[in-house]
Amino acid sequence: MAIIVTLIISLLIIILYLSISAKAGLIRSTDELEEKNKALDFAKAFNQGQKFFWRLLGMVLLVSLTLLITLAVVAAPLIGLYVLSKGSSAIIIAVVLAAILFLILFIVLAIYLGILLKLAERVLVLKNYGILKSLQTAHQIIRLDLGNVILTWLIGLALSLLVGVVLFLGLFTVGIVLFGMGAIVFFLADIAGAVVYGIIVGSAFMAALLVATGLTTAFISSYWTLSYRALDYLSTEKSVFLTKRLN
Repeated sequence: MAIIVTLIISLLIIILYLSISAKAGLIRSTDELEEKNKALDFAKAFNQGQKFFWRLLGMVLLVSLTLLITLAVVAAPLIGLYVLSKGSSAIIIAVVLAAILFLILFIVLAIYLGILLKLAERVLVLKNYGILKSLQTAHQIIRLDLGNVILTWLIGLALSLLVGVVLFLGLFTVGIVLFGMGAIVFFLADIAGAVVYGIIVGSAFMAALLVATGLTTAFISSYWTLSYRALDYLSTEKSVFLTKRLN
């Protein structure tokens, strides 16, 4: 059992390392393509992305912990009040109203931190900053150009939903067709043929799913990298303008 657990943990660590390094490499490759009209090859992009692994991991953990601690700090007193209410309608109503208000604020905070993280990851990779400086820079971009940042997030959300729906419908349609063909194979070649068909087609389907998911992730990541470049430029211009105006 211990060996299995160790293998699973090791596999998860490897997947995490590959995923984060590939994300950093894709960010640099997209930026390189936009800047010089020539993308990095996969090996070079991945190699460059590896040096950002620990900082990107630390940033994700920091933002995630911030969200979890906020949830715990606010939720604990509400739960305590509910337990101690002893059926008091007034207290229960107050707790429910407070919980609804907190839930709305928590959703807003989660959206803000999600946007902050997406921008800060690109600041870190493209400017080679530390975790805190990347987060501060991303926050400054949001503060200086909130309208465009919200618009960027809404477009990104719409694109993610659209791509997700298209991907789901495509895979669902292919799945139905493959299932129908499997039923035909079962009637023609009995259980043995169906098993062989299932193994071959199932493996191909999973491979196609991984490729489609990877392409979708790359598309959304590239969208945010290009959006970051535009937002960074606009916020820099606005910062310069405000500085000149104050002086």
